Amino acid sequence: MADDAAVPAGPLTIGGLHWMAWLFVAFALVDVVWFVVGASFGTNPSPTDLLAYVLQVVPALAAVLLPAALLARHPDAPSRLPILVVGTMLLALVQGLFILAGPLQPLLASIAPPSEDLTQLAPLASLYDVLTLLIAGIGILALGLGLSRARGYEDRTGHWPVAIVPVAAVFATVVAVISVVGGSLGAGPVPEAYVVYLGADGLLGVLRVSAWAYVAATALRGWRAGEDPIVGWRLIAAASVVIVLTLALINLGGIVPIDPSGLVEAYGWVVLWGFALGNLALLAAFVFGLPAVDPWGEDGEG
Repeated sequence: MADDAAVPAGPLTIGGLHWMAWLFVAFALVDVVWFVVGASFGTNPSPTDLLAYVLQVVPALAAVLLPAALLARHPDAPSRLPILVVGTMLLALVQGLFILAGPLQPLLASIAPPSEDLTQLAPLASLYDVLTLLIAGIGILALGLGLSRARGYEDRTGHWPVAIVPVAAVFATVVAVISVVGGSLGAGPVPEAYVVYLGADGLLGVLRVSAWAYVAATALRGWRAGEDPIVGWRLIAAASVVIVLTLALINLGGIVPIDPSGLVEAYGWVVLWGFALGNLALLAAFVFGLPAVDPWGEDGEG
């Protein structure tokens, strides 16, 4: 009896699935309905138009299902892996904020319209965008930190994966500075509020790239150390590297002009496929049981 009392009670499940996982499954279904209803095509959309739209939907659905997959494989994750659960939930929340931005942005712009000297920057609408990007950055960092804390083996290689983080941060910072100085600020005097907004947007862009680089470095070290399940660690390493490269490509596209129409189209397809495949691999990693943890009470300690 004493041993049984020492084992914490299991989480509430519905149909064998953690009750919180069902919330995100329902959220994913709402997401699908939203994308279907909100799809806008011509009378005869081409297969490429449909494919492009599907590739935009895939990352959103994958992000929403991340916490569901984690809780399905690890029902005790809220107690054992709280930071990881928070990270996946924040990434799912960001998708909800993107959806709400459609109806909310016009409302926010009407409540606090742009000033006469800053016609393209509505204060509340811009603050909404900044907060959304901030939540995304925090979620990605929590994801990386949760994976780092879930590791159980010592590194079997050098610390070279860690170099990805400062390299990515420096790259994103340089691109952000060039984009701001060579773009809007280089055109002449601009309102102070716009400078603050550009600075915040640039910093959040650096945070996003650096956070994904941190996830990539953590996943690569886990993979090389042989963490279980090895397939999951390989998938999340590949996913995060692909996402980092895609973000780097987007950043370069913001400062390097792309003139030929064929090159512009190819650039767009690479970005779409990068985010779609990266987020799918991220979801698959959790479906495969990433990260492996001992169940409560298996070793007598929980």
